[in-house]
Amino acid sequence: MKSYPNNLYLVCLFLILILGLFLRTYQLDQIPAGFFADEAANGFNAYKLLATGADEYNKPFPFYFQSFGDYRTPVAIYSMIPIVALLGLSELSVRLTMAIYGTLTILILYLAVKASLNTRGRNMQEVSGLSAALFLAVSPWHIHFSRSGFEYIPMPFFLSLSLLFFYKFITSDNKSSYLLPLSAVSFVVTFYTAYVIQLVMLPLLSLLFVIYYRSIIQVKRSTFFITATILIVGFLPFIQATLAGQALTRFQSVSPFAQGMSLESISGPIIKTYLEHFSADFLFTKGDIDMPGHFITRHSVRGMGELYLIQLPLIIFGLLFLFQNHKRFLLIIFFLIFLYPIGSTVVAEGPFSHRSLLGVIPFTILTGVGLSYLLKIMVNLKYPTILPMRFILLLSFFVVLALSINNYRDKYFREYPRYSSDYWGWQYGPREIMSYFLSQSDAYDEMYLSGEFNGADIFLKFYDPENLCQNKCRGGDFYRNSSIVDLARKQLFSLSPDYLSQSEYADKFSLKKTVYYPNGAVAFIIGEIKR
Repeated sequence: MKSYPNNLYLVCLFLILILGLFLRTYQLDQIPAGFFADEAANGFNAYKLLATGADEYNKPFPFYFQSFGDYRTPVAIYSMIPIVALLGLSELSVRLTMAIYGTLTILILYLAVKASLNTRGRNMQEVSGLSAALFLAVSPWHIHFSRSGFEYIPMPFFLSLSLLFFYKFITSDNKSSYLLPLSAVSFVVTFYTAYVIQLVMLPLLSLLFVIYYRSIIQVKRSTFFITATILIVGFLPFIQATLAGQALTRFQSVSPFAQGMSLESISGPIIKTYLEHFSADFLFTKGDIDMPGHFITRHSVRGMGELYLIQLPLIIFGLLFLFQNHKRFLLIIFFLIFLYPIGSTVVAEGPFSHRSLLGVIPFTILTGVGLSYLLKIMVNLKYPTILPMRFILLLSFFVVLALSINNYRDKYFREYPRYSSDYWGWQYGPREIMSYFLSQSDAYDEMYLSGEFNGADIFLKFYDPENLCQNKCRGGDFYRNSSIVDLARKQLFSLSPDYLSQSEYADKFSLKKTVYYPNGAVAFIIGEIKR
């Protein structure tokens, strides 16, 4: 392949990063439409740590965070502190932290792919790295979680960072022996980004690296000792938290293994769930949202796979190139692909895009390497009758890619908010309700936020962290608990029209404000009960 100056590669990388940042931050405070309880919990705990040095339960700098009956991993929450300190506690500051992680992952993956193909020539390295960066920048799978305040997106960042340090280490001299311990540190941090990483993936991946690259590690025994110490010490908090009944609470609440079900009874669903992660429906046409039995709309957009269909032939080309030229790296990629469905499989249902987000890394690497290999083949064609076709084929490919990206953009930014803001989506409404409550706090004795959310109480804390409501704002609704109604007090209630229609106070409700979903449907009504 023709050699190009470094400046051209850097310009391409810069443009890719700008594209990735734009897709992750454009209208970030509005889309997704709504703000889920998990996002609010992460953000509020970061705010509490910043303000008081303790979490929402007043535990000073905890390693695992108690929330909604289980415990959260620490990486996302501690990562939010700088942005919350800079911008204040808001939906934007919570989501912007993850958007920054997502954008930086593009850069780290570019460097990691270059490092892993160190022996294949400069142009192959650069083009493969840039191609992988491009596809991660526009990846529906990766963009989706980079735009939420969930804890998932730091995992691909730290995993890519650990791969970068590792492959830099094995191609360096003894002067760079510090890279292996840095890789171990990144692995340890990855371990605390998601529960599925803790349970299965990272320990197995670490073991594979030790076995597969043992000849290199044996040469540098002192470095290996330091690395092993980092890994052992790094896993101690997990062991301690497990013994304390904290680290595995989420797993115990969702997995049939932890609920005493026999392997015989769940082996069928386990196998089915695992295999569905490799189906064309999940990967290329339907994604998470349209798989049979799925009704939650938070995790992907309708009418799209987790990957673009155009990635399929590139993945095949990537496999061919690595098989011919880099079998050792190919085994690592295969191992990551083998492990990526485990997150959904351990709960014996799925496939779920959030529990299998690990897959975005190996599939994107294969796509990037495959595009680079395809370009190399096309450039090296010498037959005169084929040369005119080269331009047409390459132009057609990039036109299809551009149309695919534009299709996703349209589906995400225009269509997605219209059907993903209700209870099974992002649960739109708490911000608008709490804003109205705070504006009316002097006029009422009590104001009740409906319980039609996953953890309504967290929104009272998130949207009123300074308690300006002076404990007047509370969670609850008279549909479920009519005893909260006290006609002797000045009370304000928010609830859905369905809840109101089924309550005994439907004829006595005096409407003050209506909150609408983005599609125009009534989400919540706010009002008083006539005396």
